[in-house]
Amino acid sequence: MKKMKVILMVIVVIAAVSGAFAAKKKFDCYDQAQYYLDNGVYKYAGIFGVNWYCISQPTSACSYIMTAPFVYTMCRTGHYAPINPTR
Repeated sequence: MKKMKVILMVIVVIAAVSGAFAAKKKFDCYDQAQYYLDNGVYKYAGIFGVNWYCISQPTSACSYIMTAPFVYTMCRTGHYAPINPTR
């Protein structure tokens, strides 16, 4: 009987630890400053939905984030489009 309790307790502990890792918040690049590529130069994009948005195009990069100084990583897919380019 005691052996059964120990086995059940081990299973419960393993399940609790696994659940904690599964519920851990993943990195979300949307919370970072966004940049877009313009003629080989990365430029600050502004606020998504206010200054710019992405036109659906799953094969290209719409925005990037800076992961290290002068190192950019793709964040959103699509085609970069400014909302009001005349201002």
